[in-house]
This record gives sequence, C-alpha cells and structure tokens, in this order.
Amino acid sequence: LIGAARPSIADPFLPNKINEGREDEIRECIGCNICWAHDNRNAPIRCTQNPTMGEEWRRDWHPEKIGPKKSDDEILIVGAGPAGMEAAVSLGKRGYHVYLAEATRELGGRVSKESKLPTLSEWNRVYEYRFIQLEKLDNVEVYRESKTTVDDILEMGLPHVVFATGASWRKDGFGLLNTQPILPQISNNRIFTPDDIMNGHYPTGRALIFDDDHYYMGSVIAEKLIEQGCQVDFVSTFSNV
Repeated sequence: LIGAARPSIADPFLPNKINEGREDEIRECIGCNICWAHDNRNAPIRCTQNPTMGEEWRRDWHPEKIGPKKSDDEILIVGAGPAGMEAAVSLGKRGYHVYLAEATRELGGRVSKESKLPTLSEWNRVYEYRFIQLEKLDNVEVYRESKTTVDDILEMGLPHVVFATGASWRKDGFGLLNTQPILPQISNNRIFTPDDIMNGHYPTGRALIFDDDHYYMGSVIAEKLIEQGCQVDFVSTFSNV
C-alpha cells in the first residue's frame, strides 16, 4: 500500500512508476506546501514540481502525455533555471531540437542555491528531476557559461526563443505590502537581499530582517545568518511568523 497526498499532486503516477521500476522518473514532492497555501485565498491549486496540476481541465494538460511536435523548427531557451529546464524537457519530449543556454556554470538557477539554505535541502529535487530527464534527451543541447546577448540570438536566427532568465529581489523596500520604495536614504552596501545571502554575501554583527512576504524566506534567511554568527532582529508586517 502506498499512501500519499502531496506526493500524488507532485506526481499522480508515483505508484505506477515504483511498480514499474521507473524511480528516476518520479517528480518527488519537495514539501513546499504551495499546493494548499493559497486555499484561503480561493486561488487555483498549483505545484512546484508538477506544472500541469490544476491545468488538466482548463488547458487539457497531462503530466505524462505530451503531444508530438508540429514543425521542424529549432528552439532556443535562454536561462536554465527550473522554468528553462522544464521547458527544455517538455519541448525535447515533443521532438523539437532545443538549445538551452545558461549564463553560469551551474544549472538550476535560484533553486540550486536556495536548496542550500537551512531546512530546504529537499528543494534540490526540482533541479535533480529535470537534470535526469535532460540527460536522456539527445535532441537537447545544453550550453553552460553562455551569456546569450541579443546579437547572439539574432545571429542564431532561430524562429522561436524562450526567455527564462528569472528575476531578482529589489533593494529599495518595494514588496508585497509596500508598493513604493521606502529605503532610498540607506546606502545599498548596507542592504542585503536573499540573492546576496544565497550568493554567499553576508552582513556582519547585528542584522535586521524585514519580512514583507510572510512566507518561508524570512525565517530561513534568519537561520542562515545566525549560522554565520549574526545577531538577528526579525521584523514582520504581519501579526505572526
């Protein structure tokens, strides 16, 4: 008997894959709880590992069945974070020839760094699953340390380009509740974002964490800074943490 709730959202075919010896094809749940976190907002269900979740009826998406390609066009994907890797896997399985360009040496984007934060090691499954699938696709070419410019894209002359370059945190205090910059008077070298922490740039001494999104990031950054020897003050716009 296999009993699973969130894991069956991440991969509805988990029992069959175990029974058939296809463990390397399982999209393992990472425990992020995004699937139910927005229930009280009446937002559609979604899943970090399974992008088809909640879209089966609306877009006729299936987590395992992907239709064949409709042309012989080649496709360039710029950015090999989770979204870029997922796009490459999906298009590769359709039969398209895909070029996946990543500016850094490491694939996985933010999730590869975020999974190194306290309590988030399981998040590396997002990268691991997609990397394993990419390794099986001969029609997907991966280019690391390839900072793709507009001139590069035009020179390739491909009919389709997918941008999956991600985003970064702002340093001016603009966020979920603050819709205007609130920190213009503070020197930027005193302000750190989660990007800085994940890239190994830490404050020293006493640090104030301003938690504006009321999710997991503020608390795991606090734990990381404590590990680095900082004295941490935690401020939130919400009544609980």
